[in-house]
Amino acid sequence: MRFYFRHAKELCGLDHDFEIRSEEDYNFALRVWKEKTVAARQANNDELAAMLSQAKQVFKRRYTRLVSIHCPTCGNSKSQYAYQCHMCARINRYYHNQVPQSSIVMKEHEIEEAVVLIPPRLHATGVLTGVLRKLATTGKIGDSFVTDKQPTSVKNIARSLGMEVTVRIANLEEHDKKKRRWRVWRTDGLEMEAVNEIIRKRLAGEPVLESKPCVPPPPGTIPDRHKKKGAGSSSSEWGGRGRKPVVESKGAAA
Repeated sequence: MRFYFRHAKELCGLDHDFEIRSEEDYNFALRVWKEKTVAARQANNDELAAMLSQAKQVFKRRYTRLVSIHCPTCGNSKSQYAYQCHMCARINRYYHNQVPQSSIVMKEHEIEEAVVLIPPRLHATGVLTGVLRKLATTGKIGDSFVTDKQPTSVKNIARSLGMEVTVRIANLEEHDKKKRRWRVWRTDGLEMEAVNEIIRKRLAGEPVLESKPCVPPPPGTIPDRHKKKGAGSSSSEWGGRGRKPVVESKGAAA
């Protein structure tokens, strides 16, 4: 005989309309099952105890199929033994690994609008490029964010977007270069004193110069710093790296 959920409810004495829709319902069903099992063991009723053991497996499968495979945060599917889905877990790790604002020391000004720390594991997915593109299109002069990407990479991406930025060290008290953070400002060619004055005016509600979206330069106008050597370079004349040119002997020419 195959044991179904309705059989398990009847055996444990649960209501006909009882359903496991949450973890509380599952825990309640287990408490009732435990009481019935203890009573069956005390009465030396091994047959009833074996049927109750099957009822517990039915409750567990019901809970797994209806509750435990859904993320409690967003409701999407997840692994049976995971607390959250992979997207919610990734978001929690992202905010958990953020550097506290109290550890960021800036000497340029005392006013901060927003702090966005980009973890290094997300650089490969284009997060830095996306933040800089948003700063170039919808951002304003004085907006900034914090990253641990090297200033050279930041300036190269900003140059390709047609935006001028200023990069300064954010955590001056940190002596370990591996833990160094950089703050990226959109300046559009202005000095930091002028940028600080614009920020103060914006927060005070005074009118300031409108920041226009940056326009990327035409293709081919940005110099390629990693240009490959052509056929007429010195390496090709020598027949490759570290090789001397081939000179024919007089005997062979004759």
